[in-house]
Parts: sequence; structure tokens; C-alpha cells
Amino acid sequence: MAAEHHTRKLEIYRALFILNKAFSRLHNNLGQLIAAQTVQPEYAVVWQDRLDETQAEINRRLTGILNEQESADTRRIGQINEQREESVRRKKTKRR
Repeated sequence: MAAEHHTRKLEIYRALFILNKAFSRLHNNLGQLIAAQTVQPEYAVVWQDRLDETQAEINRRLTGILNEQESADTRRIGQINEQREESVRRKKTKRR
């Protein structure tokens, strides 16, 4: 189960990375169209701004979700570690 959880997490982070690479390619391609003067500059600026805004909004929402998941993992794993440490302390106390 833990391996599946880590694999799922890795897939989510990888998907976000790939999505951001795609936005970068879109931005570069739009820049090429602007440089080739195939797009009127006033449209190009608006499109670039919209593209950047869309990317930022997606990143904000997805990283918020990922942060919530990581915080939940931290709490869950922290409790497990505390229980394990307490068990070790009790065993040491009994041996004395």
C-alpha cells in the first residue's frame, strides 16, 4: 500500500512537471509566432498574459491540493513515529 501511495504521488508530481513543460512550449511557440510577425503585438501580449495566468492558476490550485496531501501524510507518519518511539521508550523502561 505504501509503495502504491508513493507511486501515485510521483505520478502526480510528474504530471504537474509535464504540464508546466507544455506551458513553456506554448509560451515559446507563441513567442516564435510573435517574432515572425504573424500575430499582431496587442493580441500577442494578451495571449501571453492569459497563458501565464492560466498556468499560475493551475499551479496554485494543484500545489494547494498537493500541500494538503503532504500535510496529511506528515501528520499520519508523525503519529506512527511517535507511537514507535513511545513503544521503544516503554521497552527500555521495562528492562531497567
